[in-house]
Amino acid sequence: MKILIIEADHTQALWLKQTLLDIETGIESIEVHSSVKSCLKRLDAGMPDIIFRDMESDIQHADMLKDLQLCPVVLMGPENNLHHKAFGMNCFDYLNKPIDCNKLMHILDKYKTIKNHFVNNIDRFIDFMNERNRVKKRFLVKGKTDYYPLLSDDIVYIRADKKLISLADKNNKRYVVEDYSLSSLEKILDESLFYRANRKFIINVNYIRRFKPLSKSRVSVELALPINPEIQISRENSIAFKKWLGDL
Repeated sequence: MKILIIEADHTQALWLKQTLLDIETGIESIEVHSSVKSCLKRLDAGMPDIIFRDMESDIQHADMLKDLQLCPVVLMGPENNLHHKAFGMNCFDYLNKPIDCNKLMHILDKYKTIKNHFVNNIDRFIDFMNERNRVKKRFLVKGKTDYYPLLSDDIVYIRADKKLISLADKNNKRYVVEDYSLSSLEKILDESLFYRANRKFIINVNYIRRFKPLSKSRVSVELALPINPEIQISRENSIAFKKWLGDL
């Protein structure tokens, strides 16, 4: 664990440094600076794991504090009305002065617990992100006699008719695909392009012409291709649909 202390009171800074070394065996290094300004070059070389900073240090130079937003900061100060300001300063925790050793140990334990949580779950997070990024780019479809690739971007809509799943391309040609359901396709298509409108349709945003409100807060979607029946989105999903359409 690499620690940075920013404390103008030299005696207080040395006491905190020694106390941290006494109560925590996993400390790799501790650097002490008298102000945020004096340690900016050190921050350019690499951020510490945690910073202990006096609440009053460089408070008149608020623009400097943005350089401390990349790692947890423990603010130190008097037990008064300064606490509410801490929430705008990337505050991991707050230490009242004079500093209580038990509170200091609690903060270190809290930091290690949170760090271990993310370290232990990083593999699952990477797998999750890889799965999200593993979108299907094309389908192999069958013509009259031949097979050829159909880009997902060229699909206007996907329709479920009983157990039959078909794709309609931008030329209004339809192709039957096997081994898929709408639910399985919903998981592998790019969620920024395709929307599950209802139980029968998945639609491509690039081919939405307009939509109009219906009774009971439902909406009807018009695509670039004629389609029957019309694609309706329920009252429960209409708000999510509008948000999805506007957030792209």
